[in-house]
Parts: sequence; C-alpha cells; structure tokens
Amino acid sequence: MTPIECPHCHEPMRRWNTPTFNFSDGLGFCTPWLWICFNDECKYFVRSWEHMKKSYGQKLGYRFMIHPDSHESGGIPVGSPIALRGDIIDEREEERRLQLEPERGAIMEKIHEHEKMIEMWKQHLKEKGL
Repeated sequence: MTPIECPHCHEPMRRWNTPTFNFSDGLGFCTPWLWICFNDECKYFVRSWEHMKKSYGQKLGYRFMIHPDSHESGGIPVGSPIALRGDIIDEREEERRLQLEPERGAIMEKIHEHEKMIEMWKQHLKEKGL
C-alpha cells in the first residue's frame, strides 16, 4: 500500500493498528487501521506539546492522523514520543502475511481433515473395545 504524505511535514505517514477495544465515546475508530505521522520533527507534533500545556495544563501532545475511509483528519493524543509506535504496521511483514494466507488456509484444512480421521479411528477402536 502506498503511504500518503503528512500535509504538515511532507513525510510518509504510517499505517497504525487501531485498538481491538472501544474507548472514549465507546465507538472506537470503525476501521482496523489509521494513517498516522510518526515524524518526531513534524511541526504539528512538535507544536502540540506546548499547545496542550498552555491550553489544558496537560503534559501530552498529539500526532496527525487520517481515517483511511472517511479521510477525516485530526490529532491522536500521545503521552510521549514513543507512544503508539508498538502498533505501527510493518508493510513488508503485512505483504508476506497476505501472500502466505492461501497456503495457511490449505494447511489448516489438512489439519482439520487429520483431526476428523483421528476421531473416526478413536470411535472405531472404541466400538471394537480396544
């Protein structure tokens, strides 16, 4: 997937996995991932810390984000520069996973077939009293 560019720093944005749980308004993000700018030198990110401190007395900042479906944009709060980084989608790994998906499905099918055969043999041996 071709990354989009952050309008504030012109660096490529990264795909970020959204949480599997709902928070805040209870609705979550309604998408499995968001575009987020992880450039620590992005003006939007750098200025956010001072804005949050002056406006709300909070020691946090926010990163620029874009919803992939609606293209709505805004800030996603972070408590430190490393926050959210653990859920960045590794594009190469995601591509490999998608390429292996059909193979994985075939392997799972064989496992289920073998499980059925084992159950049939157990039933057969039980009927024979073995």
